[in-house]
Amino acid sequence: MRLFSKNATNSPFQLGLRVKGKKGRVVLPPFLTGKEVNQVEQSSSKDVETTTRYQFDNFCRRILIGETSNYRKELARRSRHEITFSELSEAELERFYVMDEYSTDHYLFQVMGYDIEVKDTLIGEALEALSEKKRNIILLSYFMDMSDEEIGELLHLVRTTIYRHRTSSLHQIKKYMEGKADDEKRSKT
Repeated sequence: MRLFSKNATNSPFQLGLRVKGKKGRVVLPPFLTGKEVNQVEQSSSKDVETTTRYQFDNFCRRILIGETSNYRKELARRSRHEITFSELSEAELERFYVMDEYSTDHYLFQVMGYDIEVKDTLIGEALEALSEKKRNIILLSYFMDMSDEEIGELLHLVRTTIYRHRTSSLHQIKKYMEGKADDEKRSKT
């Protein structure tokens, strides 16, 4: 197929819209169908321009109507198979994400051969502020679920000493956390 123009006039038909087919016949674009080639060539150039313009406008309208129909069908298909995030329950939303955990995001304490991770930053800082003996007692008691007797056997201390260290450590942690909360309130105001 090859495009050609006969004359240098402004007629869209003569500006390359004619296409020569395999057997030498003139093949018209889809928007020029309906008239014989001889009829189009015999009519005046103004009629050809007007006819071409109307046929092209009609062709564009049909394309836009078809695209609108396809778009509506696609929206209907999606509404049958898809759901928005706002319509999902909390349990369903939790399945769609994973939180990465890094060793720098939490505190790691070693107590009597056990590695204990504390993910809460404030508690981790409060535990670091304690002495090693008191920290070990708190970690073994609350993170390893050991009784005072079991902790006493591990640390070679009496049960009452463990109890006293644990309660005093809890008071220190409470004061530390209250102090941090007060500091945050002051910094916000």
